[in-house]
Amino acid sequence: MRAHAGIALFFAGMFVVRATAAGAVSPPWETCSIAERKSDVCGRGDAPRAFEQFLQPRELLQPNDAFSAELRYDLGQSPNFTVSWKELGRWGTHRIRKVTYSGSSTPFATLLVVEGSPKLFSPVMKWSGQMPEPEFHDYGHARVLVVAKDFGGNIPMVSTWAWIWSTRGPVRLDVDAAVAEAIEKAAPGYGGYGTGIEWPSLHCQTWVWKGDWPGKIGVDASVEAWFELGLDRLRVRRAFFLRESDEERKLVAWPSAARRLIAEPRPPTSRINQLALRLKGLHGTPISTLRVRAGRTGPPAAADARGFVTLPLSSPVLEGTPVPLEVVDSASPLVVISPCRGVVTAGRATRDIVLAQPGHPDLLKNAAALESLAECILRAGPIQERYEYSAYARHRQEALVSVAASIRVNPAELDTRIQAIARTAATPLRRGILALYRHRPLEAERHLRRASPNESARANAYLGRALFAQRRLAEAVEVLQSAIATSPFDPAALTVLGFALGESGDFPSAEIVLRSALSAEESASGPEGAAIPARLHHLAYALYARQDYRAIEQGYRRALAIVAKTHGTDSARYAEFLSHQASLAAEESDHATAESLFRRALAIQRALLGSAHSETADSMLSLGAARYHRQICEESDALFEGALAIRRRVFGDRHPATAGAWNAVGFCYDEKRQSDIAAEYYRRALSIQLSILGEDHTDTVSYMSNLGKALAEPEAEQFLTRALTMRQVLLGPDHPELIEDTYNLSLHYANNYKLAESERLLRRALAARERLSGPDHHNVAYLLTNLSALLINQGKLSDAEPLLRRALPIQEKTRGLNHRETAQTLGNIGIILDRQGHPKEAEPYFDRALRIYNEVLGPEHPDTRNLRELRPKPSQ
Repeated sequence: MRAHAGIALFFAGMFVVRATAAGAVSPPWETCSIAERKSDVCGRGDAPRAFEQFLQPRELLQPNDAFSAELRYDLGQSPNFTVSWKELGRWGTHRIRKVTYSGSSTPFATLLVVEGSPKLFSPVMKWSGQMPEPEFHDYGHARVLVVAKDFGGNIPMVSTWAWIWSTRGPVRLDVDAAVAEAIEKAAPGYGGYGTGIEWPSLHCQTWVWKGDWPGKIGVDASVEAWFELGLDRLRVRRAFFLRESDEERKLVAWPSAARRLIAEPRPPTSRINQLALRLKGLHGTPISTLRVRAGRTGPPAAADARGFVTLPLSSPVLEGTPVPLEVVDSASPLVVISPCRGVVTAGRATRDIVLAQPGHPDLLKNAAALESLAECILRAGPIQERYEYSAYARHRQEALVSVAASIRVNPAELDTRIQAIARTAATPLRRGILALYRHRPLEAERHLRRASPNESARANAYLGRALFAQRRLAEAVEVLQSAIATSPFDPAALTVLGFALGESGDFPSAEIVLRSALSAEESASGPEGAAIPARLHHLAYALYARQDYRAIEQGYRRALAIVAKTHGTDSARYAEFLSHQASLAAEESDHATAESLFRRALAIQRALLGSAHSETADSMLSLGAARYHRQICEESDALFEGALAIRRRVFGDRHPATAGAWNAVGFCYDEKRQSDIAAEYYRRALSIQLSILGEDHTDTVSYMSNLGKALAEPEAEQFLTRALTMRQVLLGPDHPELIEDTYNLSLHYANNYKLAESERLLRRALAARERLSGPDHHNVAYLLTNLSALLINQGKLSDAEPLLRRALPIQEKTRGLNHRETAQTLGNIGIILDRQGHPKEAEPYFDRALRIYNEVLGPEHPDTRNLRELRPKPSQ
């Protein structure tokens, strides 16, 4: 019974994962062996060995290896060689070292070695001679190690070796293959010179020619390319074919996550110096002698009798960039109906612009104007349709009200008129857009696939949104990438693509795309535009994946400042962003700050929306979770149950929002060890998800895993194993959510005394978490304490103690000196010392742990009583 009680104590809590992908290292990895002008080979490398062995170069001699042959010769020429090494940095927790062998102060060989497991290293490069100094380049989601050398001549002849850390250890990025792919895409049939990459921007330009190698003479063409960094390779993003004479540029688009780079050496598209517009009224009649301007500082120009006007720009802009359009003077105020909100996309073709007087009676009678207004509302409304269900409805209503206010019409009447014309739209594209406006993605897809070829880019932007609403992620990504390759600065399409990539598990690409959406929105509406807070929140979705909490916090502070100006500090939108900031504090385990922010948000929502509103229920759930984490469970129960009652009343019993509330209340009972009650709540949540989303959806898998945790054998193992298998099928073997599923199954095995199986899974989860978050993250400490608990219950005390002593300072720093998890670790150290025959040394650990439990949980809490039983008696 004592062993079981120990397991119950040490496994209290819930493991929360937000992370980038990580996995196990499988050395030896590929090694490049370089003997200059003789051999350059990359292939399966040396077996891992203790670092000390690399200080003995004769250990490296191998037959049939050009590097070894050179090394053998150099050692014969320099018998009194010296060995030196230096630490270059780390890949996560893996050390990188450069080892140099010198004779008479001149290097004759250099190694670049990387630690695969503690104290065991394998080389990634063996260089005969003096290796160029390696460089590191950080890209947020990844770190690249680069060695490059220009071998001279009258043209660039650069060889580059680069590695990125992956689930298999260091993986070489084949730079030559990436450049060759760019040449093939931009200039099929051409060859090119070896060239280096400008790593900060992932850009290169190389001379190209057709036919045999001509040398530099007679070559007048080049290919310029930008790349993006995948998990294990460089992918070509854009490529251009250029000639020296006329700067001909050929843009080649293919399925890849498009983005606009910061400070690109050359623009990805041609620049536009002026815009050609045709001004019309509501009934298609031209508007003449009207002065308009493009941009906030552009010079104004007047339209001719046919409504045509050419607008010079104050400075050239990239083709496809949003440019604000402003009516400078007119006899009466005019608003831009098309395109949306007075923003025109820069391009070479003439754009039709519809202008109207605000409040004009024909605004709600003109079908073309209504179709355009529906598109404005759709683009200004929410993108992510699966989370924050009540907020989604409010955001859409806010978009409707905002557009209606800009033209001075009644929002309800505008919505009614748009709904009425949905079936009579003139083209498949317009019918598809209006179907999306009415939340009918299947109908929208049917229409949009029939759009005319000259409307394909615009149709694909909305088709991708319709596919995303159906959670057909792979199809959505492909369609949206095609749309963005043509219109790279569409913030709405970029945002949908970012979410589709993230939900597919590609968070690095999601972050790139969502940053582009934010930049495009800033270009269109300025740095304090009304849509900027939403774009910052969308970007936070991707930043959470790599736990860049500082960047998320900066974004939310900026968003709150904008919302305070545009909506006020007593608005529902302000409460929403207070909740976002509170969720961030909870993610960082600052539950006191999270509770304070959630309370502020809840007070605003109750005053503004009432106590029975769905958004009030959202904040009640969040506040309940914060109170639970501060061990105030009674209030948590009331908040969770109250939120569930509101969601059932508002959404009904067959809605994902209601399923989420059932799941949250089940979690509360699960944490209080009332597993039977928790299982019933989890079953209700899973049943709803299965009926709506089916089994092959990640949300359903999450609920399946929760239910498995609350059940007894053999049903529990079936659900947990099924959840882990389904997650691998849906997201791949390296997705971060697998860490949580692995932990859940290990916990189940531990509670059923299958300790060896549990230990194996826990060690796998711990290794992934260390590579993912670094050695000092609070989730690393959490797994260390769980693993040590298993070892204690198997009698492996000497193995468990160092894990706990490593976890304790992490918890004291990240959780606090008086936190429940800190107390668990203190108690475990005390148990180990007592069982090792050191009761006196164990006493201060037990005393401190019991003091924390008494203060935080109370003297009659099961964990407090359990620890009192385990504590040695004073006579001992």
